[in-house]
Order: sequence, then structure tokens, then C-alpha cells
Amino acid sequence: IDFKAQSGSLFIEESSLELGQTIKLEAQIYNTFNQPVSGGVGQILLKSPSGSIILNDTGLNAVNGIMSSSELALGSGFSEGFYEATILWTNGQEIAYYSVSIQIEDPAKMIIFIGIIVGAAVASVPLAIVARRQFKQRNWKKALKNLFVLTKDGVSLYEYSFGIEIQDPALISAMIAALTNFVREATGSKKALRTVDQEDKKVILYHGDYVTVALLSEKDLPIIHKRIKRFTESFEDQYGIHLKSWKGETTIFKGTEILLSKEFPLDVEEQVIRGVKQKLLDFRQQLDVLKDPAHIISLLKHINDFISRYQAVVNNNYIDYYFEIIKIAEEKISLA
Repeated sequence: IDFKAQSGSLFIEESSLELGQTIKLEAQIYNTFNQPVSGGVGQILLKSPSGSIILNDTGLNAVNGIMSSSELALGSGFSEGFYEATILWTNGQEIAYYSVSIQIEDPAKMIIFIGIIVGAAVASVPLAIVARRQFKQRNWKKALKNLFVLTKDGVSLYEYSFGIEIQDPALISAMIAALTNFVREATGSKKALRTVDQEDKKVILYHGDYVTVALLSEKDLPIIHKRIKRFTESFEDQYGIHLKSWKGETTIFKGTEILLSKEFPLDVEEQVIRGVKQKLLDFRQQLDVLKDPAHIISLLKHINDFISRYQAVVNNNYIDYYFEIIKIAEEKISLA
């Protein structure tokens, strides 16, 4: 989605917008062969920072790969903040859905802000440190890998993956519990282990009254510690009565993902990525039970059709797992 602001008689693409501008949105509609598409019917929706719908153009058509909204003046009724644009388009055979945010700023406040910064130059160093710290934490969600909820004895109550599932979550759970106990006994400290740092892999821990939550991450950031703490407290608030006399039944924790989503929310792009992951896992499970080469070949056709629609997502996130599926399929066909 391109955001364009009016400049004279033309609309120029902008990375951010300002109040007072007249804008329009353009969605690029391309097929799986990266060719521009014409026709179809679509919708462009724009929501304010508060979630109110401020633009809802329907019945739009794509022309040479471009679907445009009507013009919108960012007048006095608008406020600064992050606005969310969503497009939906289909021609009956293919469907396109995409969502993105853009910041709309108040130019008057920008001038005031610059004046304050100039006048308070002595504070520039601590401000820069805070800014760098906040920037460093902006993409914290992309660092998350796997989360485990363990009993104090190291028994796994719940596992969640932010990407492709690990091969043996029970083994990882046991290793985390053993490591925690080893450090406590070896050091004689009553304080619980909080972080395990192995170069680009981190294990961040929070110890509640009944459970220990461990999160595998690529980064060790304060925001992750804060959210693990809140998640642990929410988990024990909801399931504390079961944890006191737990008998080994894990289905009682099936509502945990709702608690998890509050502290580790997924944006639209991440939801698509996670959906692709789940589909690949489904394909792998189907492949495991198939023996007839004809059925395996039929499944491979479905897999290839799916991959063609989400090629970029697979290439960036799951290409090794995809190749593993293909390798297994080829081996099963050759042995049949």
C-alpha cells in the first residue's frame, strides 16, 4: 500500500504524512507471477488511532496493478498518531489481503518539539540513550521463539511456538528445569536463575508461586522480562486453583493462548506468518500417514499450490522446513 500526498496537481508517495495534507492510498495488485492485475473488486479501509473508520471505499477495481482510494483531506477533525490501512481484493479466483500502519504527524508540534530540543541541548545525551533503548526494543516480538510453562519439578504444562515448533518440547522443558536446579545447588544461592545467555540464543525465566515460565529468544530485553512477569501472574491467577492440586491433566490449560496473546500480541503480518507455519505443519502430519505414491503426489500438488501463494513468507521464514517436507515425500515415493 502506497500513501501519497498531494503536491500541486500530483500525488507524491510519502513514508509519513502530516495533518493538513490531502492524501490518497494506492494498493498494488499483482498475481503470483508478479504481473500487474486489472479488474476484480476491492476495498480500501483506513482507521484512526482510536480505531474509528475514516475512509471506507468499496467496489474498487484494479487498473494495471493499481487500486486507488478517493482523496482524503487530513483536516481539523484528524489527530496525529498511527493510522491503519487495510485492503481487500478478489477476482473470484485469487484474493489479496494486506494491512499496514503509517504515522500522521502534527507539523505544528514538530516545530515546537525542535525548539524544545534546541533549548535543552544539555539534555541531549540522556535523551539519545532513551531513544536508542526504545529503538532497540521496537522489534522485540520478532526475537521470540518458544515459550514454556513448567511446574517447579520441570513438568511441562504448556508450550507455545512463535515460529516452527521445536522437535522435542518435553526434552527442552526438562533441560531448562535441570539447568535451573543445577545453578541453584551449585551456587548455594536462594535466588532463582533469570537468564541463560548463549550468544544469539537466550532463555529468559520468571518464577511464580507455582510455575516457572521460560521463553527462548534471540534478544534479552527489559520489555520481554516485563511481559513474561505479567503473563506468569495472569496464568497463576487463572489456573492457581488447579495448580495447587494438579494431577497431570494439561487440557485444563487450553485457554492459555488467550492470556498469551495479551502480552505477546501478533500483528496482521505475524498472523499470516503463523498461519503459513500451521499449514506446513498440517502438510507434514498428512505426509506422515500417507503411503500410496499417488496420494503423496496429490499432496505435493496441494503443497506447491499453497507455496506459490505464500512464496515470500516461506522463503523468509520456513524454507528449510519446506525442503524437509519435500525430501521426506521424495524418500517415501522412492521406497514405495
